[in-house]
Amino acid sequence: MTDSIIDRVTRGNIRWYRRAVGRKYVTEEGGPWDESGLWEVPDTGDGLRIAFRLNLASSAKNEPLIIVRALLQLNDDRLLAELDCEGQFFFEEDGEDPTNDEIRRFAEECGIEYVFGYLRSALADSARLVGLAAPIIPPNQISDLVDDVMASLIDASA
Repeated sequence: MTDSIIDRVTRGNIRWYRRAVGRKYVTEEGGPWDESGLWEVPDTGDGLRIAFRLNLASSAKNEPLIIVRALLQLNDDRLLAELDCEGQFFFEEDGEDPTNDEIRRFAEECGIEYVFGYLRSALADSARLVGLAAPIIPPNQISDLVDDVMASLIDASA
């Protein structure tokens, strides 16, 4: 086995579950456009929420697989967005699944940042499609989440 868990990754995929964005317009009178009669929009409050989960699984070919699932919700005065995706990282089949410590190290070193890059890019692209500038997500947002992510680790062997 190599020293770095990253060296054991053989391939990866990104899977999108939801990619939705809506622009909030202001009427000529200066108030928000009344959308109450058009559709139900859950009130999640203003601001940004990001959550990550980790899971160890096996692929159809019995390869060890770490899944980093991410959800980003943004509800501010201009934009309502929800992005839900996962990064699937396949590992060489060497007879040993990654340990919990290796999974944590992989998530901290690259897994979370890799998936977060897709979220950040998708949010910027989605905002552009409805005519808005990309929302700013503070770079330290990832490091603030790492401890929470580690607590959500699901041990597939349990």
